[in-house]
Formats: sequence, structure tokens, C-alpha cells
Amino acid sequence: MFLEVESLNEGSSSAASLPHFRQTRRRRRRRRRIFFYGPIINSRMSTDGETDHKTGKLEFSLDVPFPSSSEASIALRSLSPDREPRRGGISKRLMVTGNTLSVRWSADEARILRVSVNSFLDHLSLVLETMETFGPPVDSGI
Repeated sequence: MFLEVESLNEGSSSAASLPHFRQTRRRRRRRRRIFFYGPIINSRMSTDGETDHKTGKLEFSLDVPFPSSSEASIALRSLSPDREPRRGGISKRLMVTGNTLSVRWSADEARILRVSVNSFLDHLSLVLETMETFGPPVDSGI
């Protein structure tokens, strides 16, 4: 299963045929496929909507399934060193349960939460592309 991410760049005629773009502004469409193992990411906000009323913080959860627990652990170790640049206002917790990588954010402001989640998804995309390129982990049963 894959998630297709599209970005639009100026300077090509391929988007001129698309109905929602003006013909005067030509854009080039670049597609990047990000392969996720299993179903596409299950994301959910906190149960009461957006805010944890006990702490007054915004919360966001993301669960990413992998084919094996070893691949989920590799992703965890690859993504853990990336700390949040801003010390206050946001916290991020990563953990592996079985073959699922779970990430939980808690933030004071929606903007900070959005920036952190977008940055994490960029890093996750790179980790998944690398794992796809080099294949599954090799079991060294020597």
C-alpha cells in the first residue's frame, strides 16, 4: 500500500491540462511515492476532539504499521535522535508495540504541533524510502 505525495513546481506544461489550474500558470507535477507497510497510517486526534482538557494541550497520535517488529525498531532508532528544536511548548514520544511504531505529540499551540508533525513525516518518509531501497534487515544467524 502506498501514499502518493504530489508537489507542484513552476515551469512545465503537464499541468496545463488539469482543470483546476489556469493555463497561464504552467506547473510541473512531481510525484513521490511513499510506501507504507500494511494499511495507510492510522492517525487520530485525542478522544475529545483536539484538546486534552486536563492539561489544556493539543494532542496528536500516529501509528505506523511495519511488516516486522525489527523493522519498526529500526525506524524507532532512526527517528529517535531527532529532538524537537524548541524546548518548550511541545513534547514527542516514540514507542514500538509489536510491529507498530507509535508517536504521540502534545503541544501548547496548533502551529507548533503542525510543524513538528510535518517534520516528522518528512523524516519518516526518508526512513521508509531507505528501508525500501536496502531491503529488510538481515538476520545474522552466525
